[in-house]
Amino acid sequence: MSKQSAFLSFAFASERAAFAVGYCLSFLGVLYASLVLKSYFLTLFCVVGELVSLAYILLSYVPGGTRFLNLIFSMVYSGMKMLCGSCLRSSGST
Repeated sequence: MSKQSAFLSFAFASERAAFAVGYCLSFLGVLYASLVLKSYFLTLFCVVGELVSLAYILLSYVPGGTRFLNLIFSMVYSGMKMLCGSCLRSSGST
């Protein structure tokens, strides 16, 4: 079995299939947004999705890597939730 086919079978395993498909779709989204639409913000959004998907796939090789990535995602999510919550509260009071 070649190294590329081994990686593809690992990346598209059932627990990582959503991230592998997300990577492929965001890769196509980057190409479409940058070459056809010429949209900076849509390209940036797709690049972030591509990086997150690729990081999840690659860190799943490392023992404890997905747990670490889930911890980082939960910290970012709670920080964004706290930040957006304070913005919404402050804008509602004015």
